[in-house]
Amino acid sequence: MKPSGFIFLLSALMTGGACAAGSGKCAPGPWGDIRVSEIFLEAPESLIRLIPAPSSQTVWRFPGMDIEVVTALLNSLTDDPVLLQEMRREVPLQTFDAETRAFPSPKIIRALPVSARISLYRVLSRYEENPGHFQPVIIETNEVRSWFPEGRISAEALSLIEELSFPLGDSLAFVDLPSLLPTVRTEREEIALRKALTRTRSLLLDVQVAPGADFDQLVDYWTCSDTALSGKPLLESFRLLPERFSFNVAEVLPPLPRKHLNSFPSPGDGLTGSYPNSFWSTLNFFKISPDPRFMRKLRADSVLTADYEEVKPPLQFGDVVSFRDPARNQLLHVCTYIADDIAYTKNGKSVLTPWVFMRIKDIKNRYSIRNDSEISYLRQINRSSPVPKRNP
Repeated sequence: MKPSGFIFLLSALMTGGACAAGSGKCAPGPWGDIRVSEIFLEAPESLIRLIPAPSSQTVWRFPGMDIEVVTALLNSLTDDPVLLQEMRREVPLQTFDAETRAFPSPKIIRALPVSARISLYRVLSRYEENPGHFQPVIIETNEVRSWFPEGRISAEALSLIEELSFPLGDSLAFVDLPSLLPTVRTEREEIALRKALTRTRSLLLDVQVAPGADFDQLVDYWTCSDTALSGKPLLESFRLLPERFSFNVAEVLPPLPRKHLNSFPSPGDGLTGSYPNSFWSTLNFFKISPDPRFMRKLRADSVLTADYEEVKPPLQFGDVVSFRDPARNQLLHVCTYIADDIAYTKNGKSVLTPWVFMRIKDIKNRYSIRNDSEISYLRQINRSSPVPKRNP
């Protein structure tokens, strides 16, 4: 693991930022008998300080929409005449170049019914100009207080998160950080709050190998092509062990994802003007030297169209899982298939989002704030076929 990631994990284990939780198993498959454990990651304070806190004034940005269209949208959010009148008073609108901006008061945000906020946030989440909506905080449970470690966030802030979060599949989403900032009274409290909001679940995957297991099948799965051979020497060394043993899947990943897994980007990763995103992480999965052009979504989409073909399950280690908005024909996210229902993913380009193992259904859920996404599975066209079964 790269040094910055190691420093993060050491700090997290000392402060409660990463901790083991529940466990389970993957379904049986050629990947072996995989035991799954949960850990929880938080960005280190040094990275939190790289990102300035937003203003406590919420701004809703509507690129390409004029004031009349935005006014009509806001008016459609409620039939309550009193609330509509308050919105006209407390949500001033201004035009900036080719977009309209709204400046709602905290009172209006809290007064909007949940269904109205969800409808509005679906629109706002289409635009990267609204970073909190484009990449919301995901609380991977339906209980706010059970998600955040006790004592890390003030009772006032927790109550406000409970009030303003909204359902997103099996989870909750929260987008209103500016409304939380008045609850903090010191810089230390602000850093602690923003750090807690980066909390992310990741999975530890340990393959259990019992005496008599089909070891050839196991090696074939994790070294299924010429692009996935980096873990083969380690796997072959296990063949001589006489008793039951286990290995962590991270140990047989290609060098780049092995370096990044369960860590956050370092400041140096952003020297090109942007931090790694899902496209960079997925299309560079098997590469020794990463191609920075894959940070651009249009470039990634064109490579996926030209160099990959759609496949159906059963999937292979290293296949691409693609999430697309079918209504807008827009590529939303990609990740790399690992085993069963688990993928290697970086959910967004922020320095505050780590590389993790995550269940595919949970990744899909994160991007459903815009619309229900369409999943497809892709494999590189020139990728070698699986290694043939050895003769006994």
